[in-house]
Amino acid sequence: MPIAPEEDIVRAICTEKWDGTRAAPSLFTGRDVSVSRLAVIPLADHWDMFRMRFENPPERRLERIGEINVGHLQQIGRDSAQRTDLTVEPKPEDWNRAHAEIPQKITRGLANKKLSMRSSFTRHRDGDRERDRRRGEIIDVFSAAGLKQPDISILSDQFLAEVRGLKYKNVAAELLASC
Repeated sequence: MPIAPEEDIVRAICTEKWDGTRAAPSLFTGRDVSVSRLAVIPLADHWDMFRMRFENPPERRLERIGEINVGHLQQIGRDSAQRTDLTVEPKPEDWNRAHAEIPQKITRGLANKKLSMRSSFTRHRDGDRERDRRRGEIIDVFSAAGLKQPDISILSDQFLAEVRGLKYKNVAAELLASC
């Protein structure tokens, strides 16, 4: 039974498929493209699981995790010049109970469209603090760090203009931090 369009799926992007700015189209070409389901395993756990499975430092590192919504993926397939009805089928494996596959053949052209239509490859290995945060979610960093909310009412436009004009701005910052 295919995975529902509401689900999000992810794919590991290792060194050989990442040029520093974008993923290679070959990441999604061919039949039976492996993906993993976020509804089964949270994104934070995917990082560790993918590292253990795919990394072989220093040559091969997990650079990013690409994320796409199944419904969005299906829409890209329907809108392509060679209309393709894409599905995502669950295929759990011993190492990944969330494993799934896109069984249809994905052409290089469709893979290019998929990569250009969806800029979902923003989660990278150095982003451990936000790796399990959803895009668009507002995070209260003070609460997350267990700190009191600072009183910013003293930061009037006039005060900020005065600070901008100070010769030693670091002193002003240190004074504010001590309040």
